[in-house]
This record gives sequence, C-alpha cells and structure tokens, in this order.
Amino acid sequence: MIPTLPMMIGLAVVARPLVLDPLGEKWLPCVPYLKVLSLAGTLWPLHIINLNVVTAVGRSDLLLRLEVAKKVHHWPGSPRHFQISVMAMVWAVLIVSVACVFLNSYYSKVLIEYGPATQFVDLAPYAGVSALTGALAWAAGLPFPIYRSSSCSRLFWWDL
Repeated sequence: MIPTLPMMIGLAVVARPLVLDPLGEKWLPCVPYLKVLSLAGTLWPLHIINLNVVTAVGRSDLLLRLEVAKKVHHWPGSPRHFQISVMAMVWAVLIVSVACVFLNSYYSKVLIEYGPATQFVDLAPYAGVSALTGALAWAAGLPFPIYRSSSCSRLFWWDL
C-alpha cells in the first residue's frame, strides 16, 4: 500500500504528459480514463490485504461467499454503464472499487477486529503524504514561461 498510493496519485497528476509525449495527441482522449482508473488503483492493495486475511485465517468458505456476492452485485449494472458511455463505466469501476473495500474489510473486522475505519486511520498519514506528493507534482507541471514547448520538459526541471 505504501508505494502504490503515491504512484497512483502521481500517475493521475502526470497522465496528460505521460500520454502526450510517447503516444502523441491522437491518444489524448484516454487521459481522463487513465486519471479515474489510477484513483481506483489506489485501493487495490486494500482489497488484496483484506482477502489475504480471510485466506490466512483459513476461511475459504467466506472468501467464496464474498467473491460470489461481489460478482452478483456488480454484473447487473455493467450493461447500463456500457450503454451510457465509456466514462460512465470507468466511474463505475471507481465506485465499485470503493464499495468492495468495505465488503472485503467486513470479514477482516469479524475475523481479526481490523475493520475499514481502523484501516483508513492507519493509512491516513500515507494518504496525506501522497496528496502532498500529488500537489507538488501538479505544481511542477504548471506551465511556467521558462519551460520549453515540450510537455515532457514540465516533468524534468533540468531540461531548461
């Protein structure tokens, strides 16, 4: 969780130059998708940690029940989001990811008394540092007049 959070926040911040420089302007429409999906990716380690808790305790029956419940809950909404737009599907992925954190952490609370509130309190300092890192990366990417025209030069200070 510690390296993933700042990396995903950083990816969301630098998505435009990261896509523009190697791939060109043709790929710029994918930038909003990348930003939202990187925010959804920040929660992935919490999913894995909570599922590993259930597995480590030896309760594969609960793991199966949890996975079936998540699939049953998410599949009915998928065709509706697909009909609206791709961006609706991407936002649905983020919303489902947040919901799954609470679903996955339910059994962590039951089995080892480490619920979502405790997990978020323990991760708050890392989230704060990640937010600061993202803000600094965003500020470094602001178009100052001394930069060259390349969007990549906003990422590297020594390219002046």
